[in-house]
Amino acid sequence: MAGEIHAGDHGYRLQGPVHRNRRPPGDPQAQGGHVNPLNTYEEVLLVDFEFSAPPGERQQVVCMVAREFKTGRTIRIWEDELRAMPSPSFSVGPETLYVAYYASAEMGSHLSLGWPMPVNVLDLFTEFRCLRNGVYVPSGYGLIGAL
Repeated sequence: MAGEIHAGDHGYRLQGPVHRNRRPPGDPQAQGGHVNPLNTYEEVLLVDFEFSAPPGERQQVVCMVAREFKTGRTIRIWEDELRAMPSPSFSVGPETLYVAYYASAEMGSHLSLGWPMPVNVLDLFTEFRCLRNGVYVPSGYGLIGAL
């Protein structure tokens, strides 16, 4: 009977329905659909910095381009403006997903500019390496190889 404990059961677990649908009936996943995880963020920013890095020195940022994935809004800022900004012109809080290829370089640019670090970072280099690690990649593991 459902809800009873049976001595012969391994670990004395409660018995219950095996195929319980734990999602609300209107949930797309409950109906076999897929949920886009990007919708959990207000903004999804695709960010790239260009910089020079003399040996042993901090990065010298040249420019930054960011595109908001959902709206298509593009931000282009050059070195002189970047250095004058105390923080980025976009949110780096929990409501934003910050996407980059080899994100440690972008984090170095944030440090160089004295900007706060993003809360949520998706590094596509890391994702590509996980996907293709141990497999020959004709164009290498750089951005061109990933495309």
